[in-house]
Amino acid sequence: MPQLRDNLKTSTRPKHNKKVPSKQNTRPNQEDNHPTTTPSRTTPQGHPMSPTITTSQRMRRLLVVALTLHPLCALAMDCKENLPTNTTIPPDIEHPYTQRGDRCEGTYAPGTSQALDARISLIGVVPELTETIPQTKNLLLQWACGEAHVRAVATHELAYRMDTQTTPPFNWTTELLAKSDIPIHQIAVIAIATQNGTKIFCPVRITKTQSSATPPDPIRLRFHSEEPLREIRATLLIDKSTTLTLESTNQTTITKAFFVKIPRGQIPIGKHATLRIRALIPDGHEGTPTSEDFHLGPDM
Repeated sequence: MPQLRDNLKTSTRPKHNKKVPSKQNTRPNQEDNHPTTTPSRTTPQGHPMSPTITTSQRMRRLLVVALTLHPLCALAMDCKENLPTNTTIPPDIEHPYTQRGDRCEGTYAPGTSQALDARISLIGVVPELTETIPQTKNLLLQWACGEAHVRAVATHELAYRMDTQTTPPFNWTTELLAKSDIPIHQIAVIAIATQNGTKIFCPVRITKTQSSATPPDPIRLRFHSEEPLREIRATLLIDKSTTLTLESTNQTTITKAFFVKIPRGQIPIGKHATLRIRALIPDGHEGTPTSEDFHLGPDM
């Protein structure tokens, strides 16, 4: 009889196992917590797999990564990286260059070199506005090449600049600019984008408010040279086929700062052009030739 009872128990087990899946299906949470009943926990080779990540956990991780990689966050880490070489920020300087909300802005002590990028530097577009900053309070900056590093620098004695990484348009609160007593026409602004590893300088349209009025003609680009130059010539190469000779200085002019004027509408939306600057560095003889190319984005 004991042997018969053991056989009966053994024969009833398969019937009992057939009911288990229906009971387990009514309690999915308990199954998820049981390692022996979740086949997705192991690979076909029997190795343990990573825990399942829910949609909300995945979105939180993506948000953390996005905030870490956002250009504004990178810019906020160390504003000093935006400054020219050999510059300093003395502790007693008025309105020091530092992080201010959505931008780095302020004044600093200039170094021995004022060039920003190379021997010849493109400083930016000089606005046609003649009003003083206290009358404007805010400036609207617009450009046509998407997300970019927007840079504004003073073109005269005061070492002042503003940097931000953003998409157009950008509403620039000019409270600090007003405190520094800098006229608008002594500010040069440029938007710098990187496309396929190439630095693109995009002319910035500067207005007081949202406006559809036709911008002034031409675009005035201000340049700075580390060394005095003469016989400055500017050429605009459009689509590698069209060449436009721009305004040039005469042979007797020797300068470190100069302007190049480009008629509006020369660079269509979606197109790029190369602005080639050629000049001579005075050396007591005929002069040493120098040149610099700048890739320009479309104007507005």
